[in-house]
Amino acid sequence: MVWTLLLIVTLAAAAWTGELFSRRHRVGQKFLYNHATSPAAFHGLAPDDATPAAWVGDPPAWPAVTIILPGRNEGHVLARTLGSLCRMDYPNYRVVFVDDQSTDDTAAVCAALQAQHSHLAVIHNTQPPPDGWVGKVWAVHQARAHATTPYVLFTDADLEYHPQCLRQMMRLALHRQTDLLSLLPRIQADTLGERLGLMAGMKLITTFFPLTSSNDPGSPAALTAGGFLLFRREAYEAIGRHEAVRQQVIEDIALGRRTKSRGLAVYTVATHDLMHGRMYEGWRDTYRGLKKNAYAGSNYNLLEFAGGALGLLLLGVLVPVYPVVAAVAWHIHPGPLNGAILALAVLALGAMLVDMRRAVRFLGFPAANALLAPLAAAFFLAIYSHSMIDHYFGGAVWSGRRYQPRHVVALARTDDTIDAGEKK
Repeated sequence: MVWTLLLIVTLAAAAWTGELFSRRHRVGQKFLYNHATSPAAFHGLAPDDATPAAWVGDPPAWPAVTIILPGRNEGHVLARTLGSLCRMDYPNYRVVFVDDQSTDDTAAVCAALQAQHSHLAVIHNTQPPPDGWVGKVWAVHQARAHATTPYVLFTDADLEYHPQCLRQMMRLALHRQTDLLSLLPRIQADTLGERLGLMAGMKLITTFFPLTSSNDPGSPAALTAGGFLLFRREAYEAIGRHEAVRQQVIEDIALGRRTKSRGLAVYTVATHDLMHGRMYEGWRDTYRGLKKNAYAGSNYNLLEFAGGALGLLLLGVLVPVYPVVAAVAWHIHPGPLNGAILALAVLALGAMLVDMRRAVRFLGFPAANALLAPLAAAFFLAIYSHSMIDHYFGGAVWSGRRYQPRHVVALARTDDTIDAGEKK
């Protein structure tokens, strides 16, 4: 028992101190791109990164951009979010909104916006996704005929934009000569449930898809967010468009991986002011929203799920328990071994809290939320387990649609599955 506890606390201490001091996993000022950031001064990976030729001023002519976004029953936010897209300060762009079988007031809100903005087009999709297509990807596919400009931006209907967002991101895309540029938004969280879910989700994502690796051309990792995917159109067509990820519920990561696997330039930054939104609305919505993607993150693989669940339990949920157990053991049997276990347990807990303090500060949450890191891990473990159960017993449900195992493929299999289909 003592040796088992020693092994566990050593693992926890090593994992959290490694996270705390690792440059590879750090998300912060290094990749923060805001309204006032100059692309000429933004290098991200310098000095070891080969930065393209210096960007000098604005381009002679801004490239035309088509913005495509789907939305299903988002009428309560569209006037603000879609409206902000239509009001961006960019000289040459158009917006294509796909109303994906909405049953709320989406159509009426869109009609009001169209009356104000001539560059807004609305497609009313009345067809449910056919077998072999995920709903969001199918909705985006309806706008494929509009993707004819040199750049195409895919985004979400629940995000609000700074008027300079598109100019700033185009400046960065031209400066870094990207084929795909992605932007991580500032996420609003008005309830404790939202903050817990986002704390756990961000920590897991940036651990397995660190921006340093994602922005490294030599790494296969890709952290690309569906809220902002600015493609050079030729690159988008070269990877097979959204048809190539038609069975992916995490289609944004799949598109990024597919782009990188073809030797194209992918770059991702985060922002505090160019784009923001509220992903979920309360405990229940957060639980359901994260549940849709949680098991997909394990490639629908039970062994990967078991490893992930065990990691969440031992390296997250139980970390504050270790110092208590170790202190009791040391009190009953004082000695070097139990003293070492206590010291390692305290180190693991301290490193976890300091590391999570950095994460909540980046998210803009109150600093005290870092103390809730074990609760966040427990919340996500429940979501993760439920997501696995849903997959095998009835299928995952999102936006009123059910996705059974036959409807989706693992992220790791995207290229093999789709490419095999294209060769037939």
